[in-house]
Amino acid sequence: MSLPKKKLENSLIDSLEEATELLRRVPVAAWTWWFGGSLPFIVTLLHFWNDMSRSASAWDKVGTDAFVLVLLFVFMKVCHACFGDHLLRQLRDEEVAPPLSFRGKVRLVSSQALIHAFTPWLLPLALMAMLPFSWAYASFHNVSILSLQVLREGGRTRDILKLAVRQSHYRAKQNHGLMLLLLIFASIVFFGLFVGTLLTSSLATSFTGSQNFISRNPWIMMSTGVWATLICATYLICGPLVKSAYALRCFYGLSRKTGEDLMVKFKRAVAASTSLVLLLLSIPSYTQAQAPQAPPQAEELEQQIKEVLEQDEFQWRMPREERTSDPGWIKGFVEAIAQSLRDFSKWMEGLLEDGMVAWLKDWLGRMSKDNGSSEKGLSSWTQSVEAILWIVLGLLLVALLVILFRQWRQLPPAVVAPPTDIPDINLESDTVVATQLPENEWLRLAQEKMASGDYRLAMRALFLATLAHLGDRKMVAISRWKSNGDYRRELGFRARENAPLRDAFDQSVRVFDYAWYGWHDVSREMLDRFVANHETILTHGDAQ
Repeated sequence: MSLPKKKLENSLIDSLEEATELLRRVPVAAWTWWFGGSLPFIVTLLHFWNDMSRSASAWDKVGTDAFVLVLLFVFMKVCHACFGDHLLRQLRDEEVAPPLSFRGKVRLVSSQALIHAFTPWLLPLALMAMLPFSWAYASFHNVSILSLQVLREGGRTRDILKLAVRQSHYRAKQNHGLMLLLLIFASIVFFGLFVGTLLTSSLATSFTGSQNFISRNPWIMMSTGVWATLICATYLICGPLVKSAYALRCFYGLSRKTGEDLMVKFKRAVAASTSLVLLLLSIPSYTQAQAPQAPPQAEELEQQIKEVLEQDEFQWRMPREERTSDPGWIKGFVEAIAQSLRDFSKWMEGLLEDGMVAWLKDWLGRMSKDNGSSEKGLSSWTQSVEAILWIVLGLLLVALLVILFRQWRQLPPAVVAPPTDIPDINLESDTVVATQLPENEWLRLAQEKMASGDYRLAMRALFLATLAHLGDRKMVAISRWKSNGDYRRELGFRARENAPLRDAFDQSVRVFDYAWYGWHDVSREMLDRFVANHETILTHGDAQ
């Protein structure tokens, strides 16, 4: 019968635990590289996302903004390479990093820019093929981990890529399981951030009494901007664990040829043994053992056991006391409250005796000892101090009750909002929201613009009247941060059984986006079709 093979490598769960422990030992400088490189890119990416999806002048700024985003992406990958190098040196117990030449620094920037430029293209293609995706995913992470090591040894971009691809084949099954567990962990973090944002908004509204943009419109959590922010926050949180896991894979994969993991364990064992020997040598030897204490008497031991068993954590071992007569639930309730008050007063008395009064007694004792006072004078002083403390405590309690009673009696006056006139609306502004005016006012503005021949602004006012109509009937939730696509998806969900309403709104959105964001001229025929769609929305919206 053959003996079972002994496992020489850690399991998947053990590897994740070791990766978590590695992050706990990482110095602050490594976290500076991670957050200092990731935060600028994430903030710029979110700004780029919002600006390109909502700004009317997006095409004019797309080139400059994209170039800045690319530069920050390269900067982030360089910082991630430094973070990965810290992880690898932490595994090797290297406190000081070897210096990198100026040529090596230039090659670091160029290698990260060249290799990671293919990440947005190769990973989706590899995901379609499924089989090489794990190798491609591991290779890009290995590049961030191994770049500085290869460059310090005089290597180039080609050497970094070769070593990263070779290490991606190390324990392929573990790599697939690691990716699955990291995906589950990232999904849990994303869901926690989503629910935490909602709860934080609700708690802020409850404590402050003022509405925020999420409490006013919870559907904004389903917008693309919020999802992009939560995904970036998830990446910021889960990214260090991913880098730590692949740093361990690189370390153990390279150690199969160099045996570096065994050398590190040997050095740690030698250091621990040296520390133990020094500790034993520093312990002074006692020439005489201390005299053993006399064992307690039987009565004293029995009293101590009884006091211990009367504590709350041992009450379940004691038999329940039988009552001779039932006092009634009202009397029992009153007695329980009185006993609770007595226990609280004893606890407060013991707290004062052990805390403030004990300190004052000790301080007065030292003062009397220095001044040559008698023991009788000290006793009178401590008794006076105790009486003063109880009087002060009683006065504070009375003052607190008076303040609470006065606060309870004072009702907040009702705040009546003064009547406001209809604000002036600039239809050319992109910050106009449909909730700023009622539906009839938007229609009035549309009629004024139609009478003056400005069909483009008339279409804008009519579209805002359509949104105000749908918002009043709770079919969409109006928000400044929503796009027209968000409104279409929301109406498609809430009016999924009303096909004419959805089709009319889809046509209105397409015509409005074509005319407003495309800067096309609006003819009278186009505006008439838009008015017809608005009438259809009014008819079927009222029937919803």
